[in-house]
Amino acid sequence: LTACGCVVLWAPNSIDGVVAGLAVTYAGGALVPANSRYTAHEVADIVERTSAQLGIIADGFLGKTQIADLKALRADAPILDLAALDSIGITDADVDAVENAADAVSPDDVADVLFTSGTSGRPKGVRSAHRQSVAAASSWSTVGEVSGADRYLVISPFFHSYGYKVGVLVGLLHGCTIYPMATFDADAALALIAAEGLTMIPGAPAIFLGLLESQKFPRNDTSSLRFANK
Repeated sequence: LTACGCVVLWAPNSIDGVVAGLAVTYAGGALVPANSRYTAHEVADIVERTSAQLGIIADGFLGKTQIADLKALRADAPILDLAALDSIGITDADVDAVENAADAVSPDDVADVLFTSGTSGRPKGVRSAHRQSVAAASSWSTVGEVSGADRYLVISPFFHSYGYKVGVLVGLLHGCTIYPMATFDADAALALIAAEGLTMIPGAPAIFLGLLESQKFPRNDTSSLRFANK
């Protein structure tokens, strides 16, 4: 990976996805989170348009054979399985190279490229520098009074700025515990709130409507929540 080279991450919300995404930006790359509901053809288009040097894929999410399909479409870009990243051998020289690259990253280098939904045309990639992404997360968390004691359910997808910058980066800035949810399930979310004493659930109005309409809502303790809004 060269400095500011793009890496496409095609995966649902997960701790593995968080680690992979932060590793890219730490090493000076530009993270390009792809919509986890995209098809392989749509992701291949993102890889081509960003001249991505690498694709990291959660193979099999929602029953899709993503790696095989994407490799067939983009043979020129290495494709790695997110679940197998911890088995990749690294040397001391690799570690030194990463640390040297990290030391060279500046606040004005591109940290991420997030694509619009494409509802009004072809999706457009929006670049943000490190200082911009960190500032957005910092401003939001100041309003939300986020602290390291918070336990944060991140339902908004990481490929969206709300899930990535208000979710992952806020957790990183304040050291709070985040609980990524790959797909929204109201009953599972209510059970997690009660079991883990979650304190924060930001999200779209539909999330809260789903929680309130669940038959399990009255039977689950949600008293730990201090923050639940859009």
